[in-house]
Amino acid sequence: MRLFILTVAIILYSGCSSCQFEPHAEDFKVDACFSLADCLYRNADNPDKSFCTGLMSECNSFNKYEYCKKLENRVDNISFKECWLYLNQK
Repeated sequence: MRLFILTVAIILYSGCSSCQFEPHAEDFKVDACFSLADCLYRNADNPDKSFCTGLMSECNSFNKYEYCKKLENRVDNISFKECWLYLNQK
């Protein structure tokens, strides 16, 4: 009986370990990042995610801003502007 319960538990866990759950706005600092997560969630079955690209750009910009804002993230005490330019170079 224990083996049966263990087997069922493993099957249920492995089946849900890759589940994607609906994003909640309160889990995100910026609307663009929530909108991106929502766009990707609602279009999980669509292999073409190009319509989420604009939101991804906005969210990435916010994350870069937050990263450069913290002095401990900047090597050799470079300025915020230098950090920003470095992260945005192509």
